Amino acid sequence: MGKTDSKLEFLFHADVQKIFNNFTDLFRIRIAFYGPDGKELKVGKDLGNSLYCQLIRSRLQGEVDCGKEDRGARETAGSKQDMHVYTCHGGLVEAVKPIIQDARCIGYAMIGQVRTRPEPPARWIGAAAKWNPETGVSSLQEAYKGIPHHSHTELIKIIEFFSILMDLISSRKMICIKGLDNLTELMSEYREDPQRILPLKKAAEKVFLSPSRLSHLVKERYGTSYTSLVRELRINHAKQLLVYHQHLSIKEAAYAAGFTDAQYFSKVFRLDVGMSPSDFRSQQNIPQ
Repeated sequence: MGKTDSKLEFLFHADVQKIFNNFTDLFRIRIAFYGPDGKELKVGKDLGNSLYCQLIRSRLQGEVDCGKEDRGARETAGSKQDMHVYTCHGGLVEAVKPIIQDARCIGYAMIGQVRTRPEPPARWIGAAAKWNPETGVSSLQEAYKGIPHHSHTELIKIIEFFSILMDLISSRKMICIKGLDNLTELMSEYREDPQRILPLKKAAEKVFLSPSRLSHLVKERYGTSYTSLVRELRINHAKQLLVYHQHLSIKEAAYAAGFTDAQYFSKVFRLDVGMSPSDFRSQQNIPQ
């Protein structure tokens, strides 16, 4: 996503919590949603980290490695925009699914952890023995047995079910960032009729955001400024007019695309397209 914004406001449909709670009840597996900055925002049954993970993090000095591993998993899932399944350094299986909307990752759903092995990794058994020679190993093993256990076949089905659920949540926009849906509607209006394009301040008022917040959302979603995006939309609309409405003069096409100055239109058209509006029109081979 580029730089994350700590001020992002997420909107959750009421059924998201029900889905998360039921998932945890059915499989005894923790499920959570994280913002793009890694902040945990929604958890099934408000379930915290397991005792086993707490031991590794706090008693066996695994906190830093856990954080790095979680971040790496989210980055991997986000970069390929698909689910990432892995075995953590604690020997437990976890899965991360990016929540994608309009080709943009708005956050991550994670499930874990699941036990598939009979014993914890030797690394942590050795660390537990050093931490407490008398009870460290037995405490770690007991905590490990408290982790949900599923066979390989069951785990594949659970992960597939998790993936389908997250796709459903994403497609129905049951989790969304406040302001983005309004922005989508606004841009659809602009594409249909560039003459409806508003100055930044007026546009912000229309979608109930501050001008700076709208500017930030446009930059996050489209990778450019509001002004540049508006200009691009108008130029693209002008191209369509020049090609498919041959009866319009260059000046009329400019006005119809939302430009109030035909000379300015010709100037920015040449800068953006690399040729004048008239040359662009003459090079198009459109059947008459």
